[in-house]
Amino acid sequence: MFEKSFKVAIPSGTSCTGTVNGQSNVCQVKISNNNANGPFGGTFMVQMGSNSTTEKRLVRSAKFIEE
Repeated sequence: MFEKSFKVAIPSGTSCTGTVNGQSNVCQVKISNNNANGPFGGTFMVQMGSNSTTEKRLVRSAKFIEE
């Protein structure tokens, strides 16, 4: 099993206005690497809470698990 944890800094002033499965204030975050054969990566969703615009920088943690 491969497991990789990381953090994403969401800049101040970011607005999350998407809706997924009835959940509002959602942004899609894209990650990628600098692989010479790539880039490789993926996306995941984050929800900002009731206020969809950040006043200060936010940090969100995520973990990818591959079996």
